[in-house]
Amino acid sequence: MQQTPLLISRLLDRGARVAPEEEIVTATASGTRRRTYRDSRDRASQLAHALAGAGIGIGDRVATLMWNGDRHVEAYHAIASMGAVLHPLNHRIASEDLEYVIHSTGDRVILVDADLLPALEKLAGRIPSVEHVVIATEEGFEGWRTDLPNPVDYEAFIQGKPTVYAWPDLDENAPLGLCHTSGTTGKPKGCLYTHRSQYLNTVAISMTDVFGLSATDSVCGIVPMSHCMGWGIPWAAMMLGFKLVLPHRFMESRRLAALMASEEVTFAVGVPTIWEELRAVIEDDRSAFDFSKAKRFACGGAAPPIALIRWYLDELGVEMIQGYGLTESSALAAFARGVMKRSHRSLNADEHCANAAKSGAAVPGVDAEMWTRISIRCRTMERARERCCFVDHGSLTATTGIRVRTASTTAGCGRVTSR
Repeated sequence: MQQTPLLISRLLDRGARVAPEEEIVTATASGTRRRTYRDSRDRASQLAHALAGAGIGIGDRVATLMWNGDRHVEAYHAIASMGAVLHPLNHRIASEDLEYVIHSTGDRVILVDADLLPALEKLAGRIPSVEHVVIATEEGFEGWRTDLPNPVDYEAFIQGKPTVYAWPDLDENAPLGLCHTSGTTGKPKGCLYTHRSQYLNTVAISMTDVFGLSATDSVCGIVPMSHCMGWGIPWAAMMLGFKLVLPHRFMESRRLAALMASEEVTFAVGVPTIWEELRAVIEDDRSAFDFSKAKRFACGGAAPPIALIRWYLDELGVEMIQGYGLTESSALAAFARGVMKRSHRSLNADEHCANAAKSGAAVPGVDAEMWTRISIRCRTMERARERCCFVDHGSLTATTGIRVRTASTTAGCGRVTSR
């Protein structure tokens, strides 16, 4: 048997090969923008060439401050595949925390959506590692100006570059990306992901018993791509070649519902507030949106109420899948579905929803250890470039806890709910 490193680049070109004409749909001010997977792959190669021309090489950090959209997908593809370290930034964190994560990571280039440029403008002169800022212009933001270093329009940056890039052969344990968790005491904590961890997580979440993703799906990625790599949905999209629907900054409930209905979304990922607001919009006018194609919605970030799970099942025939994960666990660590195994096939609707509200089972490839303590101290171990880095997450108080071991990380975290 040949030994092939588990590099994310081996997955990301696949969608363009098997489904070159399938669409990546991005919401815009006037409607939608559509790109094929072939176009996206070609543009990712152009972006990689442009970044290389700007001095970016293997191991260099490149940040994104972008909404969920087609250009962000291209950035995921290019930065990770060329061996640089992808660093998605969360625009919702405080300005001083944004400065901290950029400075501590040593980002050399930042790709930013034009409407989010003011968040970076506040940091002008305070992020010395940043050498270039690439601005993705959208409708209504064509006249942007900035004092940030070496600003250039995204389209001008990639224009004329070759559409083929020879992705390098790397060690599968080489760093791929860096995400910061803000749900901790003190400053945001960084967690470095390897190619191996993201490769395995991508394959795991796509399995039939987890999210059940397929090339035949139309998937709406609502979870920000700065949050645990968008729960792995961008990687899975480029691997499988399903239709990918992205709301960009247009997160108002009616606009989101219309987008999902018109693009015949079959699967989507979001937090409970998204699904609560979507339910309210549908209940307000049941004839306005056709969700007959929807099959499964995944919910994470907090436990969805059983009543919410039951409403989607009864009213739309949609299965609500609960996911549990951590920034430190390479995204998804555990999941719960109404029917988790063969013996659950005869469950009634009440039992189905009760199952989905539980913590569920560990994702294949993840080991979980449960315990009960009064107070715990949470630490994250990250192995990167042959060294171990321990990040202290402070003291927590909890009734139960879970320690998760994935292919590349070991994390411990208190969980306040006891189920």
